[in-house]
Amino acid sequence: MDTEALASVLEGEGFSPYQARAYVALLELGSTSASALADASDVPQPRIYDVVRSLEDEGYVETYEREHLHVRVPSPEGVVSTLRERVDDLRAAATEVENRWTRPEPRTHEVSVVSRFSTLRNRAEAFVGSAEHRVQLSVTPAQFRDLRAALAGAHERGVAVQLSIHSCSRDVVTDLPLESVATEARWREREAPFLAIVDQHRVCYAEHVGSPREYGVVVNDRTHAAVFVWYYLSTLWELWEPLLEADRGYPRTYVDVRRAAHEFAPRLQAGADVLVHIEGHRVETGEYCEFAGRVVDIAYEGRDDEDDGPRSLQSLAGQASLVVETDDGEVTVGGFGAVIEDVSAERVVVEDVV
Repeated sequence: MDTEALASVLEGEGFSPYQARAYVALLELGSTSASALADASDVPQPRIYDVVRSLEDEGYVETYEREHLHVRVPSPEGVVSTLRERVDDLRAAATEVENRWTRPEPRTHEVSVVSRFSTLRNRAEAFVGSAEHRVQLSVTPAQFRDLRAALAGAHERGVAVQLSIHSCSRDVVTDLPLESVATEARWREREAPFLAIVDQHRVCYAEHVGSPREYGVVVNDRTHAAVFVWYYLSTLWELWEPLLEADRGYPRTYVDVRRAAHEFAPRLQAGADVLVHIEGHRVETGEYCEFAGRVVDIAYEGRDDEDDGPRSLQSLAGQASLVVETDDGEVTVGGFGAVIEDVSAERVVVEDVV
C-alpha cells in the first residue's frame, strides 16, 4: 500500500487529512523535529504545531523538547488495534449482508427467452406448483408424466386443471391417470407446442418436440399472456375430443366467467334461476370480495343459446359478464382482467339452477 492509500485509510478512521499525512510521514522518520515533519508531510509550517498537538492529545504521538519541539511515535499499537477492530467489523457486516440478502424473483423482464427445454419445463413445474386458480396445459404424454406430481398437488389444492394432450395414439392417452390430476382433459391427435398457462398471467411456451429450434419463451404478464390464452382455447382446446369432463353436478365451480356465461345463458333465457357464489376482487380498489346472489342477466358476445358443443371464435374473444342480484343491489361480474365490470371474478360457483 502506498503512502497516499494509507493516509486515505486513516482519514476513514477519523484522522484529518493533515493528521493522516503527518502520522504516516512520522512512521517512516521515527523521530524528528516538527519543522522537518512539516516538510516531509507537506503540512504547512504554520499548521504543523496544531496538528502535532492534536495527535498527542489523542495518544498517537508524543513530543519532547530538544532546542526545538520534536515528535515521535512511541508505539503504533493504538492505531493498529483500531484498524484491526474495524476489519473485524467490516467482515462481520459483510457476512450479515450475505445472510440477510434474499435473491429477488426474476421479474426484471415481462418476457424472457430460454435456450434449453429442460429450463422451460422446470419453470413450468414451479409455476404449476404455486398455482392458485387455474392451469391450462398442452403436453405430450411424456411431458405429462414429468409434470404429474406438480399437477396432482395443484389439483388437491382445488386448482382447476385443463389438460390438452397431443399424441397420434388415443390409446396411449386414455391409459394416463388423468382423474387424479385434472379437472378436464382433451386429446389432440396432431402435434402441438408445449404450453403451460398458470392463473392467466404466467406462461411457458416451446415449439413441438422434434423442432430444430429448442428455445422457449417465459411470460410473467397478464397482457402478453392473454394472447396465449386465446391460442390455447381456440386451437388446443375447444375443437378436440374430451377425455375427462368436469363434474356436471351442483355446486359446479368455474374459474372462467366466459365458460359459465356460455353454459348458463340458455338456462337463464328459459326462465331458470341461476344461483351463484362469487369470489374475486373489486375492479376499482383491488379489494377481495365474496358474495352470493342470483344471475339476472348475462352479457355474452357470440352466444348461440346452446350450452353444448364448441364455442365460436367470437364468443372466445368478446365481452362476457354476469349481472348478479344480491341483497345490496346488482353487481356486474367479469373474468380475469375485468375493466368495465364491478368485480373481477377468480371463482364462480353455481350453487344450483332451479
